[in-house]
Amino acid sequence: MYLNQINNSVIDSTAKLYKDVRIINSSVGRKCCIGDECDIENSVLEDKSELGRRNLIRNIKLGRGSYTGTNTVIKNSEIGRYTSIAWNVSVGGKHNYKNMSMYTDYWYKRTFEIDVEPKEKSLPKITTVGNDVWIGVGAIINSEISIGDGSVIGAGAVITKDVPPYSIVVGVPGKVIKKRFDDEVIELLKEIKWWEWDDLEIKRIIPILRSEPSTDELHRLIDCKMEKVF
Repeated sequence: MYLNQINNSVIDSTAKLYKDVRIINSSVGRKCCIGDECDIENSVLEDKSELGRRNLIRNIKLGRGSYTGTNTVIKNSEIGRYTSIAWNVSVGGKHNYKNMSMYTDYWYKRTFEIDVEPKEKSLPKITTVGNDVWIGVGAIINSEISIGDGSVIGAGAVITKDVPPYSIVVGVPGKVIKKRFDDEVIELLKEIKWWEWDDLEIKRIIPILRSEPSTDELHRLIDCKMEKVF
């Protein structure tokens, strides 16, 4: 026997929830999939997004078609569309090291049974992950970081500063080792923004998305986008 806990949340009827899922103050879109033992609060999962098993999700927006692997933690973040996040990844967590103690308000309440008034009334700083990004196994992305569209974050990388679009970043701390494509191709991709197209348009260009981009092909896609001819 298992029991899912759903409180003050909107779950689309086509969404699939596995066992022992907890969803509080959240919205789960059409054809989403949520793995075993996920714990979700104050978040929005757009259509066809997916969480692997044992994810801890707090105050995030997960874009359409994006997915995570097992044992991933994401807090205070906005994730773009069609972004791929591997397992054992951490995005957006933060402790205030300037305080005398590293203990957090939650643990003061739990350990000492007192309510602690938050020091800051403002909303938490958001970590932003763009569209069509790949984040490798065990990567850590600090809070208040911006990851550009189309970037690759290598396995085990620790990201402490913003990442430009279509960059490949590896290491501790993470460093850009190269761009995925030359500057002309990157500028064309940034103009096309295929992730904003509707499903039918994307379906028709999947063979192109699965191949190495050429400037001629990208210019053709831009013309199609301008003329709405697909």
